[in-house]
Amino acid sequence: MEIRAFTSRFQEPGLDESEYANTVVRAVGAAWHVVEPTARALREGDLLALIRAQAEPFPSLSIYAQYCVFRCMRDAGVVVALDGQGADELLWGYTWHYARLLGHLARSAKLPRFLTEVVGILRNSHLRSRARLLVALGYYSFPRARELRSRVLAESALTQACRALAGAPSEQGFASRDLSAFRSRELFADPLPSLLRYEDRNSMAASVESRLPFLDYRLVELALAVPERELIRDGWTKALLREAMNGLLPERIRWRRSKLGFDAPSSRMFGDISPLVRDAFQRPRVAGLISPKFVLDRLDSRAALPTLAMRAILAEFWMREFAVGLTGAPGRS
Repeated sequence: MEIRAFTSRFQEPGLDESEYANTVVRAVGAAWHVVEPTARALREGDLLALIRAQAEPFPSLSIYAQYCVFRCMRDAGVVVALDGQGADELLWGYTWHYARLLGHLARSAKLPRFLTEVVGILRNSHLRSRARLLVALGYYSFPRARELRSRVLAESALTQACRALAGAPSEQGFASRDLSAFRSRELFADPLPSLLRYEDRNSMAASVESRLPFLDYRLVELALAVPERELIRDGWTKALLREAMNGLLPERIRWRRSKLGFDAPSSRMFGDISPLVRDAFQRPRVAGLISPKFVLDRLDSRAALPTLAMRAILAEFWMREFAVGLTGAPGRS
């Protein structure tokens, strides 16, 4: 049976993982399909098609990369696909999991293991300096640090009515010190349910059935029974999965330190479709939440757009597409 692999690719440094994908497809003998999402396609219809497919606001254009991958699958005649969604939440693959583990070890007075993991993180993770590790631990361990960052980034952009809410989302998901409650929240509240929704809408828009083996209930039950201390070992995230893949994955993949999700150069792509954005922001419906001048000034200077501005742009197009706030039946305005 032929194996087919589908990936998205961007040329930006730090976002192009094609060399890793090529290593895997060569190792397993897969037929490789690569799609490169472009701002031109967004401008010529894909942006509104994506908004209609999602039907709710979404945070960034990384979802567009996934949308293009599923469309590529359908164009290639594939109607059922396997996807790795859920592995990071279930087996601890995110940066904030370091903070969770170290915080637990510190509170439990397990100093030898705490020091071992700090050394391991500095040696075997992408946080390979003490400064980066301290920043990451501070950000994910202290809600006030996240709130302060949100306020600094948002102060010049948000309206007065919205500023009080700027830091609220940063409090969610990290508040509980109970690791079992934290793990359950990741799987059943945030972030996994949102990621699954994006994937379901994108796959169904292309009439592709996406199956998620990491979320088989038997694997979920087994993983949740594993103590947290076994999920990260010697600084390696997803330690159990790395060990299980011995002999099945190339070693440079199995012991890769860096990590990307379905990322995209969202800020650059918004700049490339700036005429559409400028037109929408002449009389924006999100003006009650964010300063239109802030967004337009960033576009004019080709400066990087903060996450808040990108979300506002996407929300604006969503509101227009579904006539949010207007009387009458939903439709384009």
